[in-house]
Amino acid sequence: MARSDTPNMSIKTFLVGCALYGVPGFILGLLMAGVLMGDSSAPEGVSYVDADANGDGKMDTRYEYTNGVLTGAAVDRNFDGSFDAWYSYADGVPVSAYTDDNFDGEIDVWESYQFGLPSVVKQDVDFDGVADMTYEHEHGLTKSGVCHPNDGPTVKRLVYEHGLLVREEIDITGDGSFSHRGVA
Repeated sequence: MARSDTPNMSIKTFLVGCALYGVPGFILGLLMAGVLMGDSSAPEGVSYVDADANGDGKMDTRYEYTNGVLTGAAVDRNFDGSFDAWYSYADGVPVSAYTDDNFDGEIDVWESYQFGLPSVVKQDVDFDGVADMTYEHEHGLTKSGVCHPNDGPTVKRLVYEHGLLVREEIDITGDGSFSHRGVA
């Protein structure tokens, strides 16, 4: 989503409406803001809602709506004026996310969602542009993780139960044999 200088709906007005009308007011406020905040350069049916999360008067979050349904969001998490997290939605439910965790302008984390919950997360821990860790989730909880530096052979496996790490296995020799190392 491109950043633009579209006029902003007053956050105070939006929040007052939410406080007065509760959850229905919040939903109505989002829909109204999506209609009122439309960017004239946006394709037909697409509108944007800009938000200022830290109160500095600058937009740091942009929500994208298509025909009134949330389809995307871009966030400037460190408030430096550049987006560093992008989220995609289908029917208002998260389907993917991409983040730049070291704020160098390159994607470091790729997330896939199923039923709105994380299913697979890939992470570039050495910031060279290639995934080094992959975590699989079930019902939103981490169930396993593998370390595969630069998308190469797996050198470490992590086993989770109920979202908690219970076992770490390491291939010390690089021969594909994993020794049990207990809980990390």
